[in-house]
Amino acid sequence: MKKFLALAVICCAMAQAKMFVGVDGGFTFDGSASNGKTNASIYNSNYDGRFDSHGWDVDIVFGAESFAGDYFGARAFLDLGYFNGLNHNRNSIDITGNADVMINFLKSGSFTWGVFGGLGIGYKYSFAYGNFDNGQGYAPFFGRTGMSFGIGGNSRIDLTVRLPIMGWKVHGNNGSGVSAPLDFQVGYKFLF
Repeated sequence: MKKFLALAVICCAMAQAKMFVGVDGGFTFDGSASNGKTNASIYNSNYDGRFDSHGWDVDIVFGAESFAGDYFGARAFLDLGYFNGLNHNRNSIDITGNADVMINFLKSGSFTWGVFGGLGIGYKYSFAYGNFDNGQGYAPFFGRTGMSFGIGGNSRIDLTVRLPIMGWKVHGNNGSGVSAPLDFQVGYKFLF
């Protein structure tokens, strides 16, 4: 009975959810970590080589969000991304599933301001520029946090930081490390 009640609550919440599509873009510092470990190089300030590569990234996002009242909400979405390394000629494409909890601190008319935090997991294929066939596949697990601004009821602007937690190598044979990126992004989402 409890499982049925929980399923009914989730279905009702999703029925009132707003769908969204959007784009995120920003800058990535791509560090490394041991396979299956939480020792990302980006957290080691004594290590000069903690960022293996850096560059810009762009993502297309689509998903749904729902609020219980004006102040507490949640969202889930898929993210399709591309990273272009500015040094070391590294590129990557990825797909991730993400879930965030959202809290609005201010609601004034059609404007909201709040914060969010959540988790994401996915698949990342990293390759040298011009050598797509010899890449490496990773399964990154990361945290997400940031600020969100709702404008006009149908637009949302997010300032996001993605922090690596752990990663696993899926395929490829270059070394035993995995990619552990630190991302700073600005995003726009249209809600309908």
